[in-house]
Amino acid sequence: MHKKIIFGLLGIILCIASLFFIFHNKKATHQIKWSKEPSAITVKDAWGTWNDFFREDIAPKTACTLKEFKELLKSVSYEKNETIDTLRSKKILNLKTRLEKYIDAKNPEDFYPEGDNLRGEKDFQSMIYHTQTDNEVSPVIIMEVHGSNNEIAYIKLDGVHRILAALLRKSKVRVLYIPIEIDEPVSIT
Repeated sequence: MHKKIIFGLLGIILCIASLFFIFHNKKATHQIKWSKEPSAITVKDAWGTWNDFFREDIAPKTACTLKEFKELLKSVSYEKNETIDTLRSKKILNLKTRLEKYIDAKNPEDFYPEGDNLRGEKDFQSMIYHTQTDNEVSPVIIMEVHGSNNEIAYIKLDGVHRILAALLRKSKVRVLYIPIEIDEPVSIT
């Protein structure tokens, strides 16, 4: 009697696992639906990343308030639908480590293993959402810094989970690039 119950439970578990696998793989091959414009949250987060971590060292005279950043985004940004391989070739300064480290990931959990997950459950939940959603999502914002040495440095300001989800879903990534020029050389190492 116990064997029948155990086999019955195993059958149910295998059935549920098979349905999950089918559902997950179906979602994993769908293109992400990108919105034309970035959301207010995306713009605010992108500005925060630029202002808090990069602006002072790279271009202290550029877009120091949220209002100025929005004006810069509106006036000079341009949009491209990029493949993951194209983004990898650009060696985006604050993306390349995670993307290269987990390029063979098969599911959201692979991108944030224990011990490599600074924001804890938030990162994981965001990855789950972006790999499964059929809703439009905000484009990724990348600063394109043109240096006096004719080199270009790329800095991802917002959108790592959307990029990683695009990798899993085999989707292109809609990117808004903000080009700026600085009077100093940039390093792309």
